[in-house]
Amino acid sequence: MPTKMRLTRRVRKVLDFDNAGHMYMVTRRFIDIVERFQTDIQYFPIECVWSEGDPAGQFYLLFTTVLLDAVNREKTTATWKPIPPDKGAWFPKYENDETFVFDKAQLGSVHMWVDPNMGIKNALITETLYRALLDAKIESFVDGGHFEEI
Repeated sequence: MPTKMRLTRRVRKVLDFDNAGHMYMVTRRFIDIVERFQTDIQYFPIECVWSEGDPAGQFYLLFTTVLLDAVNREKTTATWKPIPPDKGAWFPKYENDETFVFDKAQLGSVHMWVDPNMGIKNALITETLYRALLDAKIESFVDGGHFEEI
């Protein structure tokens, strides 16, 4: 794992949750909140410096380690596209108001995961974790819309 990262565009503030080339760069505050709900995450400290060499702060590269298909297929309206052999993936058409419904029984105690059938491998979070992050005023995670949990 790298231990140091050079950041450019000094004019921007480095936030609590940031994307660093398909990895998540997060603050300790973010990790502390997630770990209140689930410990199945991996993170590694990384010292960040600006391109001029000045310190930008201590952050962590975060990896979600839970791969979980928790989509309720009966209530989900997103488009499922079969991909041979015997596989498929979700390709939602958001302009048609297609949406996902997640099964709480499948989620169990998981609050942050990646669905193996999603076209984009972004982490998903439960409504409970989402509310905790909002309450803590965690900056910069993307609100991709609310999906029902049943």
